[in-house]
This record gives sequence, structure tokens and C-alpha cells, in this order.
Amino acid sequence: MTDNTNQDLVPRHEDRAFNPARRSASQALDNIVSQAIDVFLCQEQQLAPLGRARSQANTQKLELCTEALISDLTHRVLTMGKMARVHIGLGDHDLGGASRYRPPALGKITKKLIEMLSLPESGPWIVFHPRREAVNERSSLSAGPKLLALIEAAEITKHDLAVSNDQPELIALKRSKKTDSVWWGRPKGTLVDYPETEDTLRMREEVKVINAYLEKLDLFMVPGGPHVDLSARPLRRVFSEGSFACGGRLWGLHAHPFWYDLKSGKESGINERQEYLLIDGEPIEEVDIKACSLTILYALEGLPLPNLESPYVPPQFDTLVPGAEKPPKEAFKPLFQAALNRDRRYPAWAEKKHGDLVCCSPQEALEALEDLHAPVAHYLHRSFGHQVMRMESDILVDCLVRHGAELSALPLHDCLIVPTSKAEEAERRLKEAFQRRLGQVPIISFK
Repeated sequence: MTDNTNQDLVPRHEDRAFNPARRSASQALDNIVSQAIDVFLCQEQQLAPLGRARSQANTQKLELCTEALISDLTHRVLTMGKMARVHIGLGDHDLGGASRYRPPALGKITKKLIEMLSLPESGPWIVFHPRREAVNERSSLSAGPKLLALIEAAEITKHDLAVSNDQPELIALKRSKKTDSVWWGRPKGTLVDYPETEDTLRMREEVKVINAYLEKLDLFMVPGGPHVDLSARPLRRVFSEGSFACGGRLWGLHAHPFWYDLKSGKESGINERQEYLLIDGEPIEEVDIKACSLTILYALEGLPLPNLESPYVPPQFDTLVPGAEKPPKEAFKPLFQAALNRDRRYPAWAEKKHGDLVCCSPQEALEALEDLHAPVAHYLHRSFGHQVMRMESDILVDCLVRHGAELSALPLHDCLIVPTSKAEEAERRLKEAFQRRLGQVPIISFK
């Protein structure tokens, strides 16, 4: 695996999820971890002594949790700078109880470990940044002065770090947002357990195949671009609404895959994937299914997608509004997706600012969309979008399992990111996968 972390660049300080799979790979880092454990035990004895000796199993858990915490914060410092953070959930639902999703290096001791190593008298080893609900900011951690000093003194590099061989759960099921209760710290769509079936076993093996080739891909970020962690590649499939008939898109295992976070150009004007990412030493091409949701709906009716320049925009409204910064599509497409995902008719712009991009009301826009796509309008307003997403994800996974390695492809929902020389082959394989599933040949777009 070719890696490049752009050490010469000014770091971007966005936080990312704590990666509990990070481990020490050297005696030097082992020594730092041992010191952290000693500090924890000393602080615990002074402030919250145990009533009885810690069991061997709990001692091993403490050691593993400390190693993961120190290793991941060290990795964050080395790749993103001294101020960079990792965010972490510390509620009982995140750390306690048995769960197929909980890594071995995460448990109730993690919260106590953070509390003790964040105390001023400990150095501190860790700086804890509490959640700020008003600005939707999660609890996060950064390396404290003591840990930073030890990393520098021991001359720790990324070669002192490793990733564990623990087998994480690659198939995740979210509880339905309609039925999930909400309380402090717990988001809607909590991950829930599920019985093992032939389908879950098959899907898990498919994700393993995809992750195996992703690990070996030759990926490189051209200097001058954003600072990213090219090791953030492992994926898992996430299903929604408490059903394996819904969702199923590929998301990151411990954090977003690095290419998901690269800007697409809609806001900044710069597509960071196209500007800075190389696969097999080549610039990339993004190959995707045009108007994928609509194409799937029409395929379910045995019909091709209508030949429209902008399938989501009724022709009578496909005019740039004077003073608008974006075209009407930026308002109409989210409106259509909202109608596809809602369980009732609700004419309203997905965002208030969308009203500035068109010359009609949301009621008029929705009526125009229903007229434009009358053959598939009966799929709207019945929460069918999650099922459409399952079909879309099956198509992408099918294509990746069969041809991902030969295409050197990175997935992004309904899109394949491939070296430029393999764009035409990716187009052919996407069409084949779609036709196998839905009996139609989609239109493929490039950018």
C-alpha cells in the first residue's frame, strides 16, 4: 500500500472519529502507554480507589483501552498536527453492555481513563473538549502537553503505530428513526443487534472482498491539497429503518473514508478529488449513474429514464433566477429526494435558501415534479427512498465485488472513482451491474 500524508502541509483541524483499532508497534510507544497506565492507576488510587483489586480481565481491558487511546491520539498528532482532535461518544450506549459493534478496545473504563488522564496534575496527558450541543459539536479529545512532550522526546513516527487484526462488524443495522427514542447524547438511528442469516453472512464476505483490495490500492495526494489520512479506507455497509430492505450504502468503519471528506466542488468550486487524488499514479474520473434514484424508479416500471438534460428540473422552471448563485437543480433535486423519503405529502423546500434559486413555490415545484415524472410519482410520499437506496447499494457492491480490484475503484454511493484510463471500463461494468439487478441500461455520467 502506497501512503503519503502530506507532512509539509498546514494541517486542517477537523476532528474525526476515535479509531479503537489503533495499536503500538514499537517498544518506544509501548513505554509511553505503560507510563499512561501508571499515571491512571496513581490518580485512581488518590481520587477513586477501588474497593477490591481489579480482576485480570479488567486489567487487560484497561491496558488495551489505554493502548488504543494513546496510539490514536499519537497518530492524530503525527498526521494532522498538535491541535487536531478525535471525537468520541462517552454515553452508556457507546461504552457499556454487549454489542456486536463495540470494539475490544472500547468499554466503560474508557470514560474513566479519559477523566484521569485529563486532570491537570496528570500533565495532562489528554485535553478533553466537552460537547457543545448549541453548535452541534461532539465531545472530542486532543493530545495534552505531557503526551506531546513524550512523543517528541521518543521521536515517535507513524512507523511506531499499527492497526489491530480484530475483526470489526462490517454489517450495521440502524434502528428506525420513526421509533427510536431520543435522549441526551444518543442520536436517532442507533445501531441495533440482528440475527445472523445467510444474507448477512454473504454481505459481510462481500465487504471483506472490497476492503481487501482497497487496502492494497496505490493512492496518493498531490502536495498542495488537503491534509488527509490515506489509511482511512475500510468500509462497512449500513442499513437503515431497522430493516435490511433499506439503505445498505458503504460508509467508513471507524471514520469516513478519506475520499468521502474531499470537497466535490459544489461549495468551494474546487473538486479536491480531481485536483489532488491519484490512483495508480493517474488522475481520477468520477463515473456515476445519472439521476440514480429516478433511474431506479423508472427501471422498476420497466421504463428508461426520460431524455432530459436535467431530469430533476421541470423544463418550465429550468431557468437561472437573476441573482441566484446556483441553478434550479440545487433546489429541485433535494425536493424530489425529500418527497421520495417522506411518508406524507409535504411541499416545502429542503432548505430555506432553496427558495431563492427558483421562481415558484415549493407547492408548485412539487406538482411540476409529479407531472414531469407521472409514471413513477406513485413512489413518492411513502418513505420509499430507503428501499431505493438498498437497490442502489446492491448495484454498487455487486460491481465492486466483481470488478473493483481490476478497476482500482473507490466507491462513493452511486459513483465509482477510478483512474482516468479505466473510466470507460467502469462505465461498462456499472451498466452491467445495473442491468443484472433491474433489467435496464442506465445513463452513465462522467466528471
